[in-house]
Amino acid sequence: MAYKWFLLVSAFVFLAACSKTNPVIQAEPTQEDKEEARESETEDTLTVEEILLKSLGELQHVESFSSTKELTQDISLPNEEPFSTTSSLYTEVIQAPLSMYRKRVSEVPIMGDFITDIYVVEDGIYFRDGLEDTWFTYPEDVTYEIIAIEEEQVNPQEQHLEMLAKYTEQLTYEENESHFILTFEANPDVLTAFALELNHLMLDELAAELEEFMTMADINKLEYQLLIEKETFLQTEWTMSLVLDLSLDEDSIKREISVTETLDHFNEITEIVVPQEALEDAEEFNLYLSEFEDVHNFDMNDFKHVEEPIGF
Repeated sequence: MAYKWFLLVSAFVFLAACSKTNPVIQAEPTQEDKEEARESETEDTLTVEEILLKSLGELQHVESFSSTKELTQDISLPNEEPFSTTSSLYTEVIQAPLSMYRKRVSEVPIMGDFITDIYVVEDGIYFRDGLEDTWFTYPEDVTYEIIAIEEEQVNPQEQHLEMLAKYTEQLTYEENESHFILTFEANPDVLTAFALELNHLMLDELAAELEEFMTMADINKLEYQLLIEKETFLQTEWTMSLVLDLSLDEDSIKREISVTETLDHFNEITEIVVPQEALEDAEEFNLYLSEFEDVHNFDMNDFKHVEEPIGF
C-alpha cells in the first residue's frame, strides 16, 4: 500500500514539473485553525428565532406579491357517503396604495365549480357573482370604508411569523440548497392552541366554522412546514395537514384538511387592472349586509387578508 502511495506522489510531482509550475504545498491545519473554523461554522448557523426575525425584517420591503392557496377538505359523516370539497385562491396584491385582485374557485358537491372574482382598486371595488355571472360595484362610502380598514390591518404573513415566534420550542428546521424548512413538532400541550391560531390567521372563509368545530373535536394529526428562502429570507410556501375527530355517542365526524400556499412575484406587480367589462357593466346596489350575504354569497373574509405581502 505504501509503495502504491509512493508511485502516486511521484507521478504528481512529475506532472507538476512537466507543466513548469511550482507546486503549492498545503500545510496541515493547526489546532488553532480548526477551532477558528468551528467557531465560524457556529456563527453561520442560525437559530429558529433568528430566521423568523430576519424574515420579519424583509417583509417590510415587500411592496407587491402574488400567492396561490389550495385547500382540500375530506369529511366523513355517520351513515353518509364521505365527500370532499376543494378550493383554490389566486391573489395579486399591491400594498400602497392598496389594490388587489383575487380569484376564488370552489368545487361544491353536486353544484360543481363556483368562481368569484374581486378587484379592489383606489376608485372602487368590483365583484363578479359566480352564480349569476354578473358584475357588481359598491357605494362610494362603503368602498372607502373597506379600503381604509384594510390599509390599517397588519400584514397576515407578518402575524404568521409573530405567531410562530411564540412556538419556537416546538419548531425545528433543516435546510436544503435554497431554503430553510421549519417544521412544527407536535406537543400535546400546545397542539390545539397552535392549530387554532394558524386556522384563524390563514384559512380565510373556513376559519370561523372550523374554529368552532376544533374546540369540540380531537386533533389526531397536525403537520406543518414553512419554507423560507435563504437568499431573500422571504416565505415562499407553507403547508398544513390537519385531521380532526368529533365523537358523537357511538359515531364520529372526521375532517381531514390539507392546505398549501405558495408565494412569489415579490415586488414585480406594478398595477391591478380592472376588466373593461366590469367598469362598463357593474351594477351598483344598496348594501344591506344580510341581503348581500344571502343573495350574493359575499364573504367579508374575502377582504381579510388583502395585505399579505408574500404572495398568492
